[in-house]
Amino acid sequence: MLSPALRKREVMARNTMGCGLLLIDAAARLAHFGTHMTATTIYLYVNAVLYAVFALWCTFGHERTAQSLGYLTRNNAGRSEYLTVYGGLQWGLAILFATLATHRAPETLALAISIGIYAPIVLYRLASLFRYAPVGGLTKSVAALETALLVAAVALWFAR
Repeated sequence: MLSPALRKREVMARNTMGCGLLLIDAAARLAHFGTHMTATTIYLYVNAVLYAVFALWCTFGHERTAQSLGYLTRNNAGRSEYLTVYGGLQWGLAILFATLATHRAPETLALAISIGIYAPIVLYRLASLFRYAPVGGLTKSVAALETALLVAAVALWFAR
């Protein structure tokens, strides 16, 4: 019998896998309805939009998002670092994914970049969640989203 903590992690993992498969299904349905976009292109656009939204959220709500994610911004150097990573880097990723989608980058390259970004993030995220449990709800939600995006990229990779 699993402990409540392990059962909760198992449910979160199952839900995350489901989110990834739902993302693939939604992309496939959009591609089927005459949008002239492949599932991979739609996946790339979804990534671009998500990163743009997170960049805006973390830029304009940096105090609240930093606190929700467990960051302490004790001084201006901490605030600068948070804005750089959570604002600037996320804008950069939004631009990268949008460029891959709009310029019809080869799917192999686009998916390799996606997997290359998400695999280490998810590895570190899951290891840190287990190491530092319990963590807040926003952190768990971000972990679920990152894992779903990795699952979707891997599934699209094998569906080619």
